[in-house]
Amino acid sequence: MSYEEHFSKSDFRDKALAIAAYRKASTSFRPLFEEAVSRFHGEALAPLTEISAELNDPDKNSGEMNKTCANSARRLRVLFDEANTIVNGESPRRGVGALFGIR
Repeated sequence: MSYEEHFSKSDFRDKALAIAAYRKASTSFRPLFEEAVSRFHGEALAPLTEISAELNDPDKNSGEMNKTCANSARRLRVLFDEANTIVNGESPRRGVGALFGIR
């Protein structure tokens, strides 16, 4: 799903503004941003199967599911921050490097 499709189908109050800003963005920005959003989307979907299985397994305890969720949240945060650096006009590598103290 593209960025524009995501916002057009969302309940986000300012979705028209988000779409308009995206359309006005430099064409050199869009491929990097779309790639970052796609990676985020893929990573967001990945743990759903695992979490669903843990919810349906009576032998699993909540600590295991909490760990799965926490690990997923950490990975998603890195990808979100990468997309955010692109939005703010920084190099994604520079932004992600900053997360790990590498510049």
